Amino acid sequence: MESVFARANKTPPRPSALRLILTVLLILATLGGGVFTLYALRRNAVQMEALHVPTIMHLRIEDMMVHAEVSRPTEVAVGVETLVECDVTPPTDRAWETSFAFFLDGRQVALLPDCALHHALQGAPGSLVTLAVEYRINAPGSSPVLAHRVQTTLKLVPAEPFLRIRTLTQPDKTPLPTLTVPARVLPYVDGAFTLEGKSEQYAALFFVDPDGAGQPVLQVTVPPDKPGTFEVITAPVKKYRRFGPQLGGYAAWTKVPIQVGNLEDERRRMDLLVGIFRQTDLPRVTALFLEQAGVGPEGEVRLKVLSPGLAAVRELAYKGLVSAPLTVVRSERVPTETRSAWRYEAPAPVPDTATSPAPAPGAAPAPGPGPEPAPPPLPDTATSPTPAPDHASTAGTADSR
Repeated sequence: MESVFARANKTPPRPSALRLILTVLLILATLGGGVFTLYALRRNAVQMEALHVPTIMHLRIEDMMVHAEVSRPTEVAVGVETLVECDVTPPTDRAWETSFAFFLDGRQVALLPDCALHHALQGAPGSLVTLAVEYRINAPGSSPVLAHRVQTTLKLVPAEPFLRIRTLTQPDKTPLPTLTVPARVLPYVDGAFTLEGKSEQYAALFFVDPDGAGQPVLQVTVPPDKPGTFEVITAPVKKYRRFGPQLGGYAAWTKVPIQVGNLEDERRRMDLLVGIFRQTDLPRVTALFLEQAGVGPEGEVRLKVLSPGLAAVRELAYKGLVSAPLTVVRSERVPTETRSAWRYEAPAPVPDTATSPAPAPGAAPAPGPGPEPAPPPLPDTATSPTPAPDHASTAGTADSR
């Protein structure tokens, strides 16, 4: 029988290698958790301190957020009251005083206790103005010191209603750098105007005028669940800013691409237009511009263009709000596996008989004219980008956003 003294002098068993590994991992995890906790606490403390640093957090011009790092100028109307505001972080000590200095092209135009400037900008439409806002703080009885400064560029536009196609993108929303476009594009529209009632009561409709001949084709789509029929492509109108106290700034875009002509219209000039219409007028507009002429052999919906003309578009549009034509060139032929779901049939031109005298009785018919020479090739705008003109010269301008 083993004695008590023998059991006491017996060497205890060694811990296994697995237990040693688990112990080391547990110690490392505990140390890592502690380091992470200290880092998180320190980071939160730094962020909390940053909240108390006097800073201009947001700059708003005419109710639109402006990012100083964006190089695109912000459009403002000439000669009307423009509102400039900003959101700031106040000083930690509430006893400190704050002031805001506003500069236009380096010239101070106002020094206010609050960041809210009402000012009418003067200048020629299309000119650029540099706006700078300085946030100053000072303790009671001391001189102000500069806490933060932001700067942005403004572009002057006429204080009048306008509507334009601002930019075009491919169906996957890739911006198009030139006015050479594929068969399907997504237009982005903006403008300045006033609406009676809610913006939900209005919609933007798109038109394509082949060769600029004055026969606009209303843009439609074929719903996947209703083959053999068509629906008008509409874009909701949404307000996102203002242009002075009278005009609102609106934008419209559609998720369904418009079709720039038929699929065979390669290298053909097309004029794109957009108009603002009341929702209640959409059925009348559709019936006036298009008529379904059946279904083609490949299942595409055939539409007959009734061609009431551009004057009818302006007459039916709300307050005549129709953009100037944006001229583009078709440059990409659509593969046969992605055939269009619809095609239009333009009306045949009416011959001008007033200038064609009738032949004399018994006279031999005059020989007909020979074949017309082929038109000169259109310039390849893919290699020669077309600069976007200023808003002051035309409302139908496309540029990259």
